[in-house]
Amino acid sequence: MALLFNRAKMTTATTGTGTITLGSAVDGYQTFAAAGVSDSDVVRYVIEDGDNWEIGEGTYTASGTTLTRSVLESSNADSAISLSGDAQVFIGLAAGDVPSGRIGIQLFESSGTYTPSSWAKYVKITCVGAGGGGGGFVANDTFGSAGGGGGGIAVDYFDLSGISSLSVTIGSGGGGGTGAGAGSAGGTSQVDNGGTILARAFGGGGGARSGSTSSSPGAGGGASSEADIRPGLSGSLGGAGGNGLGGNGASGPFGGARKGATTGGSALASFFGSGGHGAFNGASNGTGGDGGDGFVLFEEFG
Repeated sequence: MALLFNRAKMTTATTGTGTITLGSAVDGYQTFAAAGVSDSDVVRYVIEDGDNWEIGEGTYTASGTTLTRSVLESSNADSAISLSGDAQVFIGLAAGDVPSGRIGIQLFESSGTYTPSSWAKYVKITCVGAGGGGGGFVANDTFGSAGGGGGGIAVDYFDLSGISSLSVTIGSGGGGGTGAGAGSAGGTSQVDNGGTILARAFGGGGGARSGSTSSSPGAGGGASSEADIRPGLSGSLGGAGGNGLGGNGASGPFGGARKGATTGGSALASFFGSGGHGAFNGASNGTGGDGGDGFVLFEEFG
């Protein structure tokens, strides 16, 4: 974004459409240098030359006191105006420099393409990985199976300048294990820009199967990566199976832990990013709960 400075307004004797050589301060104003503009600073300039005007970005050079011109809008069909040699140039605001105060959200529960709203300037991206599935139960085991781990979370902020779209991948919840099968790991949720990953959160691990002599440890949660701000980092651990009870599924980054199953309990769906519950089914084989799918949330700021 171009820099802004207070009460900087100068004359210029430059003619034509090229780089401006700055003259002296207009009465009641100050030079760019006196206003605090440093060499190589990019500023928002406004030129007034009779009935003609031009708004743009320019790079200030202290030696020779010159200002380049990159036109944003003008009275000459948004091209550089031809200066007469008696113009004034000052540092000011363009409409796009002032935040609109608008906010909006786009929530992705399945993979797709994020297209920024036309007014959005910045975006906060929250990625949540999918939860792992709970472990399966083998008939007549004493201890229930472990719950699946929760998905990780990754959060970052981006300037949307130059970004027309982003690719969004949503991790699927890991499937619950059946019988002697462990639960499957949850999938990774991520956002990338032309192959460059901007934010990524891994899925939680799958829960271990039931045990005859000891409880099964809960599965580890998923980690996050490729993000500057990572609250929670890894997902929560799934609960270990107990005597006559399946382990709890891990809580997702925003809650939603699923209680472990008891005898005859059916496999239950999990919330976003949470782990599937462990199984316990007495004299019959049992199936752990599936992990919750991940999601990606875009919070836009105008």
